[in-house]
Amino acid sequence: DDDRMDLPTLQAFHDECELQGYGFNAVIDFRTTVRQLRQDVLSTGRATFAMRDMKYSLIMEQLQPTPVDIITPRNSWGFKWTKRFVEIPHAFKVRFVDEANNWEQGERTVYADGYTQSNASIFEEVDAGLGVTSNRQVYRLKRREMKEATLRTQDYQVQMDVENITFTRGDRVQLVHDVILAGGDQGRITAMT
Repeated sequence: DDDRMDLPTLQAFHDECELQGYGFNAVIDFRTTVRQLRQDVLSTGRATFAMRDMKYSLIMEQLQPTPVDIITPRNSWGFKWTKRFVEIPHAFKVRFVDEANNWEQGERTVYADGYTQSNASIFEEVDAGLGVTSNRQVYRLKRREMKEATLRTQDYQVQMDVENITFTRGDRVQLVHDVILAGGDQGRITAMT
């Protein structure tokens, strides 16, 4: 029923996909689950399934100007920090079903910043994913993956009591912690005159 769905968020997702030129085109002639197919469809638009206020919804990665909460050593504990050192390929060779070429198997080479056909030597062969059939969409999704692999090399993990959690998955939060020197010093007011 419509009252069980977060229709404004779904509409915003549709509008963003229209704006970016994202689409999902596939013939489903194999066994799958509704859950898996739902995630396949959402992933072509850079979203993931979520429940918000007991309604079917989704989470899109989008710019959020202000954080909804601040995580500090005062409201969390057990801080863990992991840094990944990965060798980023110079280019992806992406296989996909090309809608512009009569739905035949196609390949698109997507280069990282600073690399071209003349100087790239490290290639990684990948699939575009189910439902991605547009050459433009392949390029945009794989360029984004490369930038994420370059810029998102650190994982932070904390534990919090449930009464301190005021955010949900997908919300922007700020981290202030002395271990990683993020946010500078911290303190609390003990008296006022």
